Amino acid sequence: GRLLPRSGALLLELETRNVDIGPGPVLLSPRDTAVMDTHPRLVWTRVAEAAEYEITIRGPVGAAIRLAAGEAGCGRGAGPWRDLDVCSWQPSGKWPALEPGRPVFLKLGFRAAVRAPLRQAREVFRVQLLDPGERLVVEEELRQVSSLGIDSGSRLLLAAGVYARAGLHYDAIVAYDAALQAQEMPEVRVTLGDLFSTLGLTALAERQYRRVLDHTPERTTQAAAELGLGQVTYLRTLYDDARSHFERARDLYSALGLVAEAEAARAAAARAQAAAAGSPPPY
Repeated sequence: GRLLPRSGALLLELETRNVDIGPGPVLLSPRDTAVMDTHPRLVWTRVAEAAEYEITIRGPVGAAIRLAAGEAGCGRGAGPWRDLDVCSWQPSGKWPALEPGRPVFLKLGFRAAVRAPLRQAREVFRVQLLDPGERLVVEEELRQVSSLGIDSGSRLLLAAGVYARAGLHYDAIVAYDAALQAQEMPEVRVTLGDLFSTLGLTALAERQYRRVLDHTPERTTQAAAELGLGQVTYLRTLYDDARSHFERARDLYSALGLVAEAEAARAAAARAQAAAAGSPPPY
């Protein structure tokens, strides 16, 4: 499970997935998100030996789209994917346009040769077009943000919050990353890590948390980063490591007098300890 912030409290969510960055293809975007584009651009990690990729779509209309590796724009990623070797593809008219209230489910695979067997990722990701009313709300909030007489970094943070509240995860990730490029803000880096963790991109989440621990002495942010690392290692079933991170978060929160946060971290540590011992989780 993982701990998620909700209205100032920390809630434990069980049965989450670990979809780490491995050999690929790992879908980076869109994954388990709302989108505003009827044909959103797909971004995934490149597979060096792939001769072609196959994108499987299930939902109101099904399709299996085969792309020669040369048809996908592959190379060094940009923005939040800058340290990854990625491919991207704009569907345009090659798949059915998304419709509000009718989600589709995406799955990726590749072939090492055109006639070779399909090697398909296990993960399936839900993508849904934002409802027209919700889109109008988002656009109005973004317009208000853009009209504020504040610096660009602050505008990016406010925009990221708008996207996150609407479930537009990729847009939120891009905005948070851009804000961090403008100015280092450890608490925002933790938030970006939490968003990556929510989407199962644990390697990217871990990178954010460790950077905070390596460069930020402020104890509240360190506690949040330790909590995030506990979540990441728990998802990877490294329960002893997870317990250690949760206990460090507990100790930091306790020293700060944050009782509710310390108790949530203590409960998470107990759950990790039980998981390591193969016992039923304590509640």
